[in-house]
Amino acid sequence: MPEVESRVGANTIDQVLAEFDLRKDHLADLSNATERLIKAILKEEAVPFQSVQARVKRRDKVRTKYCSQDKNYRTLDEIPDLVGLRIITYYSDKIDQIAEIIGREFAQCAPREDKRLGKLDSFGYSAIHMDCTHSPARLGNTEYKRFADARFEVQITTILGHAWAEMHHPWYDELNSPSEELRRFHRLAAVLELAEQEFLEIRKKKDDRERIASVRVEAQAPEIPITVESLKALIEQKGIVFKMDNDLAAILGGPIGDIPTQNQLAHLARLVTRCGISTVQDLEEQLTKAAAAIEEYVTLCKPIWMLAQGQLSDTYTRGFSIFHLVGLTMGALGDEKYEEFVRSSGGAAHPRLKVDRQVAVAMEVVRKHHL
Repeated sequence: MPEVESRVGANTIDQVLAEFDLRKDHLADLSNATERLIKAILKEEAVPFQSVQARVKRRDKVRTKYCSQDKNYRTLDEIPDLVGLRIITYYSDKIDQIAEIIGREFAQCAPREDKRLGKLDSFGYSAIHMDCTHSPARLGNTEYKRFADARFEVQITTILGHAWAEMHHPWYDELNSPSEELRRFHRLAAVLELAEQEFLEIRKKKDDRERIASVRVEAQAPEIPITVESLKALIEQKGIVFKMDNDLAAILGGPIGDIPTQNQLAHLARLVTRCGISTVQDLEEQLTKAAAAIEEYVTLCKPIWMLAQGQLSDTYTRGFSIFHLVGLTMGALGDEKYEEFVRSSGGAAHPRLKVDRQVAVAMEVVRKHHL
């Protein structure tokens, strides 16, 4: 492509930079508004993502890009990425899903560019780039109509793709680098790509375990062991857990929140097996049999917990009735077992917890309900 001076009808670099200076605040508004919008869209679509980053191209980068000999820009508006947004997802199999959403929500100025399709023997940045404007329907909204005809580039990549771009782009020039440095960069890119594939495979195996556990619990298959996956399926599917959670939340005075995290589920699974419950069927039976006892135990212990903690939780994690089943069971076994339960739950047998009183409550409730 020709130098700027020989491009027919092209503005000079000084004219382009002067126009950029005048429009920089407007471009920043476009960047911020579009970033907020994309985050809202992805949350509404329930698509997991790590972050959305937005930036206005720096003045020196505008100069470099406009003057680039492999381009034929004639005006500032022909540069598609004055505003750039990068959607960073956790796994590579979400890139196409997000690209489909972006393509549906925004108007396209050009066909999307798939930078994942490189040479078979090369590695590095992996992403989809989309040259966008706000859709005509959205431009009817007061917040967006000032952005009519304003272009922005949306990049969709993974955490490791983003890491590679951040390491590679600012300072690495392949053309001027010694061959040994070039080889080491290619080797690093290959390692990152391999790591990304491994993370994806591990996640797929985890998803398969959850899917299998969910099907087995729903089908009431016999002898399903207590695991993170089967415990999650039980909490999500079984009416006894739903009912017990709501009843206990009403007693304690707080709403029910989300399904426990993986770490919380793992901790709960350890507590359940530690008190002698080894299968999903056993756990469901114990919850059903001890439902009234658990409610009474929580009701009687509530003043003790409030005295010790000052206040109770603002929200309760779904499945917390299982936690209180364990507390009742361990309390009925005496002070030593209950103190072990308290310690393993992240607490300590502090005098204010009145372990002896909680144990006495548990023992009395178990005796009363013939458990």
